[in-house]
Amino acid sequence: MELALLLEKMNLSAPSNPRKMFCAFDAMQGIVRNISDKLALVGFQKTKYMDFNLYIDLPNTYYAELDLPVKLNFPDIQPIRNNNGLIYLKALNVPCSNLELLSVDGFVRNDCVQHYVNSKLNDIIATAPYGWSMEFIHGRHYYHTIEAKSELITVYINIVPVFEFENKQWPLPEPSVPLSVRSKHPWFAVPWQSSVNQDHRAFTVYAPFWLTQTLEQYPNSIQFLNLLMSCHAKRFKDFPSFSIYMLKSFVLQHVFKNGDVGHDQLIHLMPELMARLNNGRLESILIKDHNMMECMSFEDLQKCLATLKDLHTEAPYDSHEFWDNLLERVPAAAWFSKYISLYSYSNQLV
Repeated sequence: MELALLLEKMNLSAPSNPRKMFCAFDAMQGIVRNISDKLALVGFQKTKYMDFNLYIDLPNTYYAELDLPVKLNFPDIQPIRNNNGLIYLKALNVPCSNLELLSVDGFVRNDCVQHYVNSKLNDIIATAPYGWSMEFIHGRHYYHTIEAKSELITVYINIVPVFEFENKQWPLPEPSVPLSVRSKHPWFAVPWQSSVNQDHRAFTVYAPFWLTQTLEQYPNSIQFLNLLMSCHAKRFKDFPSFSIYMLKSFVLQHVFKNGDVGHDQLIHLMPELMARLNNGRLESILIKDHNMMECMSFEDLQKCLATLKDLHTEAPYDSHEFWDNLLERVPAAAWFSKYISLYSYSNQLV
C-alpha cells in the first residue's frame, strides 16, 4: 500500500523523519520474524494476531512493544468453566510429547505450561541475530518478555502462550463485546496464577482482538490508549505485571460506561487509573467480578503507581497542560502504530 494512500486513509500527516521510522519498523519486523521462526522450530504454532505499540523519544530513539500469542500443540481441548469464573482446559486428544503439561485428571496445568515456555525461550535468546542483543525477562503472570536491542530500536516482545478457540466455544456468560466482533475473531485461554487463585489448572480468557476491534469505533478513546501504551513501551521495566491488555480493558470499561472519551474527560482518566492501581483492582471486561490485578504483588502495584506519577512531573496529570504536552509528542507514534496495523493485516508479519 502506497504511503500517500496510507496517509489518506489515516487522515494523518507524515512524521518528520519517515525514512528512519520505516528503518525502525523494518528492524522490528526482522527480529519478530526471527523469534517467531525459532518458536515454530521448537513446537509452537503461529497465530495471525499481534498487538503493537510504539514510543518515539524525541528526537530519534525508538521503543516498541508487542504481544505475540503462540499456540501450543494440543489438537483437541475443551474449555470448561470453573467455580471461580475462570476456566479449565480438558485435554481430549494429547500428543505424547505434551503429556508432561497435564494433571493426573487430564487437565492442562498452568504452571507446567509456564515452565515449558520458559525453558524454550532461554534456548532462543542464546542465538541473537547479528546486531542485536537479547535478554529474557522472566514471565509476568501470563506472558514472557524478550528484550531485543539494536542501535536503532529497543523491542519488548511479550510471548503469550495460548490455546485458541472460536466464539461458539465460549464457556462463560456472554460478555459486553458485540457479537459482530466476537463471531469474526478467536479468543484465547492463557495461564492464570495469583496469590488469590492457587489452582494449577486455572486459565483465564484473553481476547485482545475483541477489545481492539471494539475500541476502534471510538477514535478519542483510541488516542488516549495510544498515549498510555506509548508511555508503557518507553518505561516497560517500570510497569511490572501491568500489561497493555489491562490498559485496553481499563479504557474499554470507561467507554462502555460513558461513551467515547472527550477532551474534558481526559484529565479525569489518569487519576482514575492511579486509583485502580492504588486499590489493586481492575475488573475484567470479559469475566464478571474477576480482578485482573490480583496477579500483581503489592510491590508491583506500588511501582506502577510511582511510574505513572513520575511521568507527570513536568505538568500535573489533572491539567490540560499535561495532555497538550503529550499530544505534541505522540502523533508520529500514533501514525506509525496505525501503519503497522494496516501492514500486519495485509502482509502478516509473522
